[in-house]
Amino acid sequence: MDPDQANTSIDIQVIDKMMDRWRLRLLTHGAASELGMEATRQLSKLEARKEHLSAQS
Repeated sequence: MDPDQANTSIDIQVIDKMMDRWRLRLLTHGAASELGMEATRQLSKLEARKEHLSAQS
């Protein structure tokens, strides 16, 4: 595994952890709350970033 692939793998792991935290906020506060709506936005952005990184590797 070259360094770029290792970095991408680490980036994806970090994104997964961030997504877990946003999912918890969404479940805790509900989708209709301000924090829940922000969680939904962040999850969408993170999922797109994760897909982009996966496509590059």
